[in-house]
Amino acid sequence: MLKNRVIVIFIALCLSGNALSQPDSTKLSYHLFHPTPMNMMRSFETDRPDATESPYTVDAGHFQVETDLFKSAYLSMGEIRTIENQYNAFNLKAGISNTLDLQFVLESIVTEKIIETGSTNLKSGIGNITIRAKQNVWGDDLGKTAFAILPFINIPTSSGTKITGGLILPFSLSLSANWSLGTQVEFDLDKNQSGFGYHMNLLASVTASHPLYRNFSFFAENLISRETELKSYEYYINTGLVFNCNDKIKFDAGVNYGLTRTSSKIYFIGFSYRH
Repeated sequence: MLKNRVIVIFIALCLSGNALSQPDSTKLSYHLFHPTPMNMMRSFETDRPDATESPYTVDAGHFQVETDLFKSAYLSMGEIRTIENQYNAFNLKAGISNTLDLQFVLESIVTEKIIETGSTNLKSGIGNITIRAKQNVWGDDLGKTAFAILPFINIPTSSGTKITGGLILPFSLSLSANWSLGTQVEFDLDKNQSGFGYHMNLLASVTASHPLYRNFSFFAENLISRETELKSYEYYINTGLVFNCNDKIKFDAGVNYGLTRTSSKIYFIGFSYRH
């Protein structure tokens, strides 16, 4: 069955990545129940606020939470307007080994308002659950480049909806003058609108970031996605600011600005913490 195949592929990718990884040999002995000492932890890296995932993992035995405190998406198509709000959609991460972390993502509270001529439809509830595993292949502790494999499974919270999943391949490059470049390719296995079978969607992005004044930094990102069943594209230009309070706490805010008719305008405020 397809659901079982997705789970088997998910586990196989994690194990294969672990075999390929070239970690810092001085940190190999640390794991979930034997945490990496504070003075040996790598710099505080997050997958947010841009859409491009980071190839860096959480240090072994440590935990990290990254959350959209508030995110609002606006979409207008003809006489139909849709407003979707998310509150405290979080990603909880646990460092399993020096190069592997497991992630639990929950869209905590989601509200949707659909406005048509003369009518308004309101819905609210808990969003989907996503289980992810990020395996760094190289560069977690050493070098100017890093690469990871990040398989994931989406588990719907509403009945009658199919499990979906995919694979993300993030890469980063440290440049001169404190510039950082990141890119990723993503393959999403999504259900067909007919309710039968699946199809593969594609996404690619590139992002650049740089420190600004004191503890502030910014990012600028370009993202394109391809919906293969509908044969449609979405384009986004994303930007935002990050405030680094210290080596454990970050705040961020930004916008994902869709450029096509089917692309939403998304505004968000976020928070990240590691322990």
